[in-house]
Amino acid sequence: MKRSRTSINFAPYRTGTAGDAGETHAQGLSPYPAALPTMARRVGAMVGPAGGAAVNAKPASAWHDLASEALFQALGDNAYELDREFRFVTFNAGCAAYYGTPTEAALGRPVWDVMPGSRGSWLEVFLREAMATRRPARVERSGVVRPDRSVEVTAFPTSRGLGVAFRDRTAEHHAAETLRESEAWLRLAQQAGGVGTWEWDVATGALRWSEECHRIHGTDPCCPVTVESWREGIHPEDQARVQAELATLLASPRTGWEVEFRYRRRSDGTERWIVGRGEVVCDVAGRPLRMLGVSLDVTERRAAEARLQLALEAGRMAVFELDVAKDAVVGSPELNRLFGFPPHAEPTREERRARYFPGEREQLLRIGREALARGERFFEAEFRCVWPDGSVRWLLLRAEMVSGADGRVTRVLGVLVDVTDRKAAEAALGETDERLRLATEAAEVGFWDIDPVAGTLVWSPRVYAIFGVPPGTPVGRADFLNRLYPDDRAVVETAYAAAANPAQRAPYDVEYRVLGREDGTVRWVASKGRGLFDKAGRCIRVIGTAIDVTGRKQAEAALAEREVELRRLNETLEHRVSEAVAAREDAQARLAHAQRMEALGQLAGGIAHDFNNVLQAVQGGARLIEAAPGDAPRVLRLARMVADAAKRGAAVTRRLLAFSRRAELRAEPTDVTDLLTAIQEVLAHTLGAGIRIELSIEPRLPPLFADKGQLETALVNLAANARDAMAGQGVITLSAAAALFAGDEPRRPPRLGPGAYVRLGVRDTGEGMTPEVLARASEPFFTTKPEGKGTGLGLAMARGFAEQSGGALHIESTPEIGTTVALWLPVADAELPAAAPAIAPQAGERTAQVLLVDDEAAVRDITAEGLRAAGYAVRPAASAAEALAHLDAGGVVDILVSDLSMPGIDGLALVREAQRRQPGLPAILLTGFVTDAAELAMGGALSGAFTLLRKPVEPAALAERMAVLLEGREAEGGRRAGVGTGRDADRR
Repeated sequence: MKRSRTSINFAPYRTGTAGDAGETHAQGLSPYPAALPTMARRVGAMVGPAGGAAVNAKPASAWHDLASEALFQALGDNAYELDREFRFVTFNAGCAAYYGTPTEAALGRPVWDVMPGSRGSWLEVFLREAMATRRPARVERSGVVRPDRSVEVTAFPTSRGLGVAFRDRTAEHHAAETLRESEAWLRLAQQAGGVGTWEWDVATGALRWSEECHRIHGTDPCCPVTVESWREGIHPEDQARVQAELATLLASPRTGWEVEFRYRRRSDGTERWIVGRGEVVCDVAGRPLRMLGVSLDVTERRAAEARLQLALEAGRMAVFELDVAKDAVVGSPELNRLFGFPPHAEPTREERRARYFPGEREQLLRIGREALARGERFFEAEFRCVWPDGSVRWLLLRAEMVSGADGRVTRVLGVLVDVTDRKAAEAALGETDERLRLATEAAEVGFWDIDPVAGTLVWSPRVYAIFGVPPGTPVGRADFLNRLYPDDRAVVETAYAAAANPAQRAPYDVEYRVLGREDGTVRWVASKGRGLFDKAGRCIRVIGTAIDVTGRKQAEAALAEREVELRRLNETLEHRVSEAVAAREDAQARLAHAQRMEALGQLAGGIAHDFNNVLQAVQGGARLIEAAPGDAPRVLRLARMVADAAKRGAAVTRRLLAFSRRAELRAEPTDVTDLLTAIQEVLAHTLGAGIRIELSIEPRLPPLFADKGQLETALVNLAANARDAMAGQGVITLSAAAALFAGDEPRRPPRLGPGAYVRLGVRDTGEGMTPEVLARASEPFFTTKPEGKGTGLGLAMARGFAEQSGGALHIESTPEIGTTVALWLPVADAELPAAAPAIAPQAGERTAQVLLVDDEAAVRDITAEGLRAAGYAVRPAASAAEALAHLDAGGVVDILVSDLSMPGIDGLALVREAQRRQPGLPAILLTGFVTDAAELAMGGALSGAFTLLRKPVEPAALAERMAVLLEGREAEGGRRAGVGTGRDADRR
């Protein structure tokens, strides 16, 4: 950028002394005129003393001219002298070099001829005015001969005319402009990067801040700042630390000082995190003179680091960097937790290596080397580590290997994720799959899956065997159709088309014959399934089961043949009748067995479908959580979906156990009147207009003790059977009465022990049952309804429920009059519980102490977290022995929660021992098994010794049951003490 000054300064001059040889100079101007007297003296020294003979031979003016010329030649910058006609009388070497004109060529010539372009220019105006006024002047303009340069010209009068000196200041202006631009860029960089600079004069205490430094601290750049005012803004908790570090630094100066602290901004009062970095400048004696440094606002960085740390902790993840040469690891705090170390511990290399499961560190190294051999930088592996308590954790490693110039790995950057829960879920799913596989193999049920979109067909090994095809052989729908018996192909095609039709969506239920591809055997197959459709209504899958029913078909054929033979021989050979009857009964028995197997296969197909849906939700949700651990809202939503799927799986398990009469029940005191009134309202709207529902309930009935949900289901099923028996027209009476048995009363149902019961009855006015039918009415799979109208399981399941609840089922029926089905259920010892939510400790109260015992670490940890979230203090124990040791040591325990099945001392024995040590201690048993569950529930719950809950149990349900037990204990304690009831009374 070119700069010029248009003003011309004329300053008064004075005539020099005799020693100055008559030269004039301007005061306060550039060094050129100011240096003239001195230069004149130097010239005088060079030519010798005034009294010398050689000197006296020249006139005085000649000596003056010689001194003037020597002066102009000695000036370091460009200078020349003009006579009064503006001709060059002196033209020094600097001018000759600058203008490219030799000195000899310029002397005696007018300035306008030597300097092209000077005629009529500002230079002519400047020189003529200076010559006329005889006063020193200065001007700065663009050059005349070299317009691209900026020159400063100084003129002063001489005895011969006018002396002129000039300097080329172009480089100075460029340097100044560059400096200003650099300063501007520095300010912009400081503002963009949030970096402020500062300088502290240690001796005077003066503190200077840049504008960005003022902005960071929230101060006004126009107001002075002191060290004291800066210290006042530091957070009180950080002031002593910062002051101590400054004192240490000044006592022994060093480079690379850094401190991080909180600072309250004066402008808005907000608290910011600031990092200060600086160095001390010392004198030659090593004493601190001043300190230079920068300040950075790192508030957002710390917040981001905190959010990252929370995300890593929530996802149980850690990031790390391994320096291969040093074998040193640097990682986030979660890295220590994943290996079982305290968060801020600094384990040695040997300590960290000792946590690897034997042989798995070597396996990781081998996987990394194999990836490098394939030319890959990234690798992934799963391995185990062992915590100090002996528990084994599964970790997922995803790592990137960074190589140096020589190709060797220098660093490894990676992420570790705790996948122990996922591994446990996969193991549980594997066990479920194995149980399902065993069940289907035992029932000889096969599965098939058709994808109409992709045109693929998947068979289970059992279906391969049915079709006589080696397992694993690729098959398609065409292979399936080609193996069908020709007469059955059209039936199968029609059934499949109806199932895959979005408008029909009919169940796929067909029986057909197949020809074994390898053995040529003809087999009968019963196949059931259904189509799955997307939101657009397109069929995307058809899945189902296949059962080999050749035996049943053969039995049916044999039965038909025997019936023909019986009719033919009935009149001729009486003695062969008995043999034929025996054969017929045998065939019927085999047919019944085949029918039971078919029903079990149908049931297994439905169970498989339900479990596959559950497994899909659990597995898919777990994978999605693993893929995005940092997305907290998404992880929460997926976790709830997995929990809901687990609940559906639990519901399927309960239905299966109820069918096998081994389901564990959640018994509770139930008001009979409320129950039957509610069921009457439901049945009145569901059984049809031709059915009237009546109630017959004794007054003041005690509450019965049973699973309310299962009881409602049983009563509704019995009412539906009653409606079918009356062909949709008649009266159903729901009755309830108390009964007390002390011995072998004649009307007591078989296998019903002495005790107090409530008898619930469902009486209809239907056709009744014959004695033969009545004798088999509660057998599984027995039914008198038309084919497709009943499963034969309703009465069997009701009987199983009653017996498992500690009661019995009894049926009375008279043909043409009606049937009464009675459920005998035990009376509850306790009163009906009031609805009470889980009670969290209130402010000022002592937190309830829970002794939680479970040998499964994962179950124990999850249960403990749920109880802590509900407000309880939890003392976990891994065994009954550990729990009893805690009680023997005087540990405070308000309630005991234990697993039922544990190695060594089981949960039941633990409850007895704990209540022997601490009488009246409330206890809850949790179990995932069903063996003897009913006996335990009846014996323990009815006596008040403990409560039995079946796994999986929701944390809220467990906390609610604990709250009820604790409230009951506190109320009982208050009554014994005679000071009232409640939580405070129990703690006085």
